[in-house]
Amino acid sequence: MKKVVKVEPYEDMVLIEELEQDMKTTGGIIVPNKEAMTELREVTFRVVEVGPGRTNGDGTHRKMRVRVGDTVLVRQVQSIRFVQEDKTYYVIRETDIAANIVMEEVKDDA
Repeated sequence: MKKVVKVEPYEDMVLIEELEQDMKTTGGIIVPNKEAMTELREVTFRVVEVGPGRTNGDGTHRKMRVRVGDTVLVRQVQSIRFVQEDKTYYVIRETDIAANIVMEEVKDDA
């Protein structure tokens, strides 16, 4: 029987994995893969697991905005990094995610 590590983030932590392929957004912005990056590290990731959210100082619960499967842009930050089965994963805070990339189908009026 094979054992697999399952990572369950706490509070506002998010488990992400590197994306390897080039992506083109609906606005035509090309997000290059890591071989094409020069000065910046990888910035596009897929969300693998999401923590339950954080409890605010007043006792209210703040839900997470990202969801498993989202493709996100992440600013360069310190993170917990680990490798499993040739895939690199990072654990970061939700606030380190700069944006969610949404792929939309657009009808071509031509």
